[in-house]
Amino acid sequence: MNGDQILGGGRVLTYGTAVAIGDRAVLLRGASGAGKSDLALRLIDEGAQLVADDQVYVEARDSQTLMDIDVPKVKLSGMALQLYV
Repeated sequence: MNGDQILGGGRVLTYGTAVAIGDRAVLLRGASGAGKSDLALRLIDEGAQLVADDQVYVEARDSQTLMDIDVPKVKLSGMALQLYV
């Protein structure tokens, strides 16, 4: 599945960009440099809304497929870590 992670409960973390067009969403997938972000920006210019970029949670629930953003993670180390401890 090209780096996808099966998380259980019908959820998969996949690489790509998702945009919402009306009440529907489109998942754009492709190799690095294929133009996913460029296409997403063009769709946004035409009224679409960005759902997620780079990593997308995809979930099958009640005969629907839902998409959401990946929660960003920040790794703190050294001096930065000391500021938050």
